[in-house]
Amino acid sequence: RKEAAWALANALSAGSPAQLDFLISQDIIGPFSNLLDSPDPKIVMVSMDAIGNMLAHGEKSKDKYNGVNKLADEMEELGGVDKIEALQRHENEEIYEKSVEILQSYFDTDDDGAEESMGLAPGVNAAANQFSFGTNFEAAPAGSNEMFSF
Repeated sequence: RKEAAWALANALSAGSPAQLDFLISQDIIGPFSNLLDSPDPKIVMVSMDAIGNMLAHGEKSKDKYNGVNKLADEMEELGGVDKIEALQRHENEEIYEKSVEILQSYFDTDDDGAEESMGLAPGVNAAANQFSFGTNFEAAPAGSNEMFSF
C-alpha cells in the first residue's frame, strides 16, 4: 500500500495533464483520502502532496466544469476535507502546515469572514484609532467634542 501511494504520488507530481486526467479518472482521490488516517506521518504527507496535486489539477480544469473544481467537491463528499481539517491539530509541523495550505487554497475555510458576518468581529474607527464593540461606531463630526448625542 505504501509503495503504491508513493508511486501514484510521484506520477501526480510529474505527470502531464493527460496523465493526471487518467489517474484521477481511476478514482484514486478516495484511497488517498483514506490514507490521511495513517499513523505514519510520511504516508500522511505523501497523501497530502498527492491530494494537493490533484486539487491543483482540478483548479486548472475548472473551465471544463462551469468554473467548479470537481475534485474539491469530491473531496468534500468523501469526508476528506474533515480529515484535512483534523490534521491541523497534528503534532507534526509539516503536516499541520500542509493541511492549512490545502484548506486555504482549495476550500472555503475563512472563519474570520463568518465572525464578521455574524457581527462578532469588532468594528474599527480609523479616525479615532479605536475598536468598536457591538455597534457601528462612527466618528463624531470634525471639530466636535461631543462624545454622546442624546
